[in-house]
Amino acid sequence: MFSVKKYFDKLISGSFKKQAVILFGLILATLGVLFYMARLISMFYPKLGWFTENGVEYRDLCWWVFLHFSYPGHLILDSEPDYLKRIVGIIITIIGIFLLEGVLISVIVHGLITKVNNKKRGISRYKFSNHNVIIGWDTFTISLLQNIFKENVDIKSKPEILILSSKNTEELQNKIKSNLTSDQLKHVYVYYGELKKEEFEKLFLDQAKEIYILGDGNCNGINNKNIENVFIISKLLTKRPNNNINCYINLPDFGSLNLLSNFPFPDSLTDKLNIKLFNLHKGWARMLWESIDLNINLIKNGNDIDRVKIFHYPFPQLVNALDANSFLHLVIIGFNDMGSALLEQTLHIAHFNTNKPTLISIIDKNFNGKDSIFKAGFPFYTNIEDCRVSFIEKDIYSVEFRDQLVDWNKDKDCRLVISVCETNPDISFTIAGLLPQEIFDNKVPVLVYQIEGEGYSLLVENLDYTGQNRWINLKFYGWVDEHSDLITTRERLAEGIHKEYLKLAQKDGYYDKTKPNFYPWERLPDVYKWSNRYQADSFIIKLSRIGKKIVQSNLPNDLVKLEKQEIELLARMEHDRWSAERIMNGWQFGSIRNNDKKIHQDLVPFDELKEETKNYDYNAIAKIPYLLREYSKLDITPI
Repeated sequence: MFSVKKYFDKLISGSFKKQAVILFGLILATLGVLFYMARLISMFYPKLGWFTENGVEYRDLCWWVFLHFSYPGHLILDSEPDYLKRIVGIIITIIGIFLLEGVLISVIVHGLITKVNNKKRGISRYKFSNHNVIIGWDTFTISLLQNIFKENVDIKSKPEILILSSKNTEELQNKIKSNLTSDQLKHVYVYYGELKKEEFEKLFLDQAKEIYILGDGNCNGINNKNIENVFIISKLLTKRPNNNINCYINLPDFGSLNLLSNFPFPDSLTDKLNIKLFNLHKGWARMLWESIDLNINLIKNGNDIDRVKIFHYPFPQLVNALDANSFLHLVIIGFNDMGSALLEQTLHIAHFNTNKPTLISIIDKNFNGKDSIFKAGFPFYTNIEDCRVSFIEKDIYSVEFRDQLVDWNKDKDCRLVISVCETNPDISFTIAGLLPQEIFDNKVPVLVYQIEGEGYSLLVENLDYTGQNRWINLKFYGWVDEHSDLITTRERLAEGIHKEYLKLAQKDGYYDKTKPNFYPWERLPDVYKWSNRYQADSFIIKLSRIGKKIVQSNLPNDLVKLEKQEIELLARMEHDRWSAERIMNGWQFGSIRNNDKKIHQDLVPFDELKEETKNYDYNAIAKIPYLLREYSKLDITPI
């Protein structure tokens, strides 16, 4: 049913542009009515002087009406004594004041207020080019913003960052303001909108520098939705030049992440997007096996903060302390996504070429099938010769388990490290604090998973350690707002490993551009990218094994060369790591290689390899100093 009030309210509540058009039309209509009124009056009252002998002088009449309508001061200029003419002038002036000085100013002010509110609410839209696009909002978005600015610190013009999210825009903007500098804030724009095609079309994606698909929170099926958005985005890149856009996809569900890491993405995606899958837990698992020297300084509230106590995790030091008869024993308490990610990374990295295998014990009161999921995802992990995994279903507070921990610690050849992976930060800290006193007396490193909040870590950081040996070896990790899987230093290193592999293949004559493993990095299937990433991740551990560490490069120092015996040891470690990586991906030994069935003839001990295969490992190790400096500006120095 038509309603004048409803129609009028809808008419005047539109955009500033719509209101301005309506006001302009109203002013013209009012001027027309006033002119017609003045003309009628002059026709019936000729003494006003608006007539000439030859008829009505319309031009003078229009001008008189307009002057009184637009400027009240013209009332003073009416020196003629005719009162009717003055009354008409006053009426016209009052109407002009109402429309021009009242309604017009109101419309302008309303337009400005609306513009400000639209900016705050994320409704305003702008044109961008060479910008970073973040689709969705997650708890680590602040860390992501800081890393983007940190990566572009040497660029004169800071990158513009556009965020699209269906969450409350003002709340997101307040979080950003409390964590970025005022200068950085000028380059961040937050859009409100659903994560769908209609909104993506307004992001100028074909002119973007990088795209991050985070999704809006940990809702059911977020991995599925984020992958769907990749396909939508690829179809919008119609005007994109031939070079690919870096596209980072957040996959919070660890199980489907592992499946997709081995999934061949179609050419319709890889021809336009350089896809990288990432996950919070996988990122932290990689970080735990690394050293502080590789990581970007974190920034909070615009200030650099020292995280050495927290980020300097114990694995490199423990590996450096290994001898031929010692071994590492990792105890994971709580088998959730974090525990699963740490187990997987350890199986990829913990290969030390000692006489005893690495032990990994996973403790949980009730696995609820999580151990079965891991075993189904990596069915041949038990074939990794130098790693032994045990799933132990026990109460972590039980006397039996506590006695078991003490017994493990008594082994003089054991280098014990404990990671408490409970999701609840309070429970995780409690478990760590209530471990047997013998664990703390022997300075066993204890890693404590803290998905949010820094209270416990701040307490331990600022503790006077005199007589407080229970807390001195606690190391905290896992904060969702300090995401670590997008550190570009190691990504550049992984890409450099692949580039050198292509150079070697071309030199030795086995390069075949039609095979996926020889594709350039931008189009390389994710399974091969991860192969290079795991190799890059292992550099710190390998070098720790021979008493060396990685530091920032101090050019033009001479490039470090590894000794022959060092290359021999690390080549054996590299072969064991490569074998574990293949086994984790479902490969098995067979005398004749078959890629379709994942059969490989080189899944044997190092001593049983052909000399040409050994030489490949020797060359890969000898190139580590060059790779570090060339692709990551890093060098090697004694510990």
